[in-house]
Amino acid sequence: MQLRSTLAGRTVRAGSRKTISLAALIAAEFLGTTLWFSASAVTPQIARTLDLPGHPPLDLSSPVQLGFVAGTLLLGFTGLGDGFRASRIFLFAALGGAATNALVCVTAGHYWPMLWLRALTGVALAGIYPIGMKLAISWDTASARTILGWLVGMLTLGTAFPHLVGAVSLALDWRWVILISSVLACLAGLIVNIVGDGPYLSHGGANSNHLFAVMRGFRRHSLRRAAVAYLGHMWELYAFWALVPSLAAYATGATAETEVALHAFSIIAIGMAGCILGGYLSWLVGSRGVACLSLIMSGAICLSFPLADRGWLAVLLHAWGFFVVADSPQLSTLASEAAASGRIGSTLALLNGSGFLLTAVSIHLVTALWSSMGPETTWLLFPGPCIGAVALLFGRNTDAAHPK
Repeated sequence: MQLRSTLAGRTVRAGSRKTISLAALIAAEFLGTTLWFSASAVTPQIARTLDLPGHPPLDLSSPVQLGFVAGTLLLGFTGLGDGFRASRIFLFAALGGAATNALVCVTAGHYWPMLWLRALTGVALAGIYPIGMKLAISWDTASARTILGWLVGMLTLGTAFPHLVGAVSLALDWRWVILISSVLACLAGLIVNIVGDGPYLSHGGANSNHLFAVMRGFRRHSLRRAAVAYLGHMWELYAFWALVPSLAAYATGATAETEVALHAFSIIAIGMAGCILGGYLSWLVGSRGVACLSLIMSGAICLSFPLADRGWLAVLLHAWGFFVVADSPQLSTLASEAAASGRIGSTLALLNGSGFLLTAVSIHLVTALWSSMGPETTWLLFPGPCIGAVALLFGRNTDAAHPK
């Protein structure tokens, strides 16, 4: 009787520790990813401190994207993402990113050093976003679909946050906005270091054969199917987010920057609800079912938006914001389930890097053509969710021939 009581007590304590650890990791993911958008929120103020003659317009977002791609590919190709403790990688990435982010305050007035620092911050974020997903899965592999829903939801909220900052016009010197995000990133690293790796974390090796082992994993049909769907999803997602201010102004007729920014915040932020609710819905219909539904709905809105009655455009945009990112955590879940157990970090890093590299093309395409095509620009995004849905719905399972 005493033994049974002791075992029950240990089970309760283990469950409580898992719940607390996951909540801490979700919070840390949001705190860490504030580095991504900190400079974007105050770009106009920073631009006023620069002497820009002879330089193109200040863009502090693209260097972060490119740095993130470089960082994720580095983690994937070398195996570093699986060869070391994930919590330590997160810690050093958060501290490094906080440092490069804070140094932007020192380089005010110097164009190229500022861009390089933003790129290095993007490299550091590669140790925060995909590694954070791996850490969360390591604490509860059975609930990955729900946990990743919360994690991607936090990233979505972080994406919307700069629009809110612009709307409320916080009376802060831009340096304080940068420094606060660096402090939050340091806090994220310390939280993850305290939480540590989960009990279900498996390690691979960072060796010369690692890349070939990761690439062999894509012989599995389930992983290829998830990868194709993920790339289709990424073709649409960030290009849509980039167009949201223009789409919101067109749909609502708003002209004031503050009003447009508030609409943009609500359209993007509603995606957080899509991620979280999709995670819980996946227990009923599976991750594949949620991803398919999201891709189909998102693709349908892509096609219908330019043709819809003006009175419905704002509603359509919020529906689009809900569905456009709801598939992301479920596609990551499918990829992590299909990847070899010791290669999850590298597989997710490679997928993230490839997806973000693709976004550079779609973002450039839609932003360049908006002035000439107007709302019909959304049709250029349709191939992404279309290809993604087809890959998930009609792919034939042949995994038995390609074991892990």
